[in-house]
Amino acid sequence: MGVALIDLTYLITLGGGTLDLDAVNRWLGDAGLSTVDTKRFRRAPGVKLQLVEAPYPDRN
Repeated sequence: MGVALIDLTYLITLGGGTLDLDAVNRWLGDAGLSTVDTKRFRRAPGVKLQLVEAPYPDRN
């Protein structure tokens, strides 16, 4: 319910919305990034933080 309310608020105030984790991971993959970790917040159910890294061609 909380995420749905945030999504509605973003739609009304910003003209946007929230995205599901699968959509974010597809975008990251298309951009050449890879997910390192996903953090979830106990005090904010449904909110996740994606930690990603970019490939470095000159690193092993």
